[in-house]
Amino acid sequence: MEEKDYKMLTNTTREENLNSVADEFGVRYTADGKKLISTPVSLTGEYKIKPGTESICDSAFQYKVWLINVDIPSSVKYIGRAAFVHCERLITARLPENLEYMGNMAFTACHLMYVKIPKTLKRIPDVAFGGNRELKTIILHDDIEYIGCSAFAECKAIEEFDFPPKVKVISQEVLSGCWNLKKVTIPDGVVEIGNLAFSMTGIETIDIPNSVKIMDKYIFDECRNFKGVKIPEGVQIID
Repeated sequence: MEEKDYKMLTNTTREENLNSVADEFGVRYTADGKKLISTPVSLTGEYKIKPGTESICDSAFQYKVWLINVDIPSSVKYIGRAAFVHCERLITARLPENLEYMGNMAFTACHLMYVKIPKTLKRIPDVAFGGNRELKTIILHDDIEYIGCSAFAECKAIEEFDFPPKVKVISQEVLSGCWNLKKVTIPDGVVEIGNLAFSMTGIETIDIPNSVKIMDKYIFDECRNFKGVKIPEGVQIID
């Protein structure tokens, strides 16, 4: 399925909006119960998404600053763009085991401490978990193919990060601003490392595999403890 097809699944038609129904908390679902459309400003504390829900639509929970925990059922396959953006007190939102798609900024600026990427999700989108300052534990799997720009930027509690073996391009600013990050493992097979990928981190040194062909000049910008790195022969440095 292409990106545009997934985006259709996390948006609603005019008819779906007109026929939507609200539960006892004021959370609106499509009539068939497959899409969670929106949540009221008054939503606080904990909320359990109805079983059978397949999509959490774009911006559905955005700016619910008093939301602490969301129980996402295994039926959910799609989480839309900015679905939980700026849920600043959201501590727990376990990703469902059947998740196939997550939109950009899905959990930006939340308060998550733990993230486990299910095996069904192969792409982590741009700014997916950026700004989760307490996020320390990230469990990835070997079939992840893409980790987007700023996906974990400003996650200041991260201390180490291992890129999965199928990742070929390390996106720009992917770990920028992770001040406590000291250890990063880059697998053989990565061909490009993007702009500011590890800027403003605690990295002292790092092994760059021979597979890398392109690196940005400012990858380690403002790394306060950086001692240097050996760059493989033939690497193109982009200014």
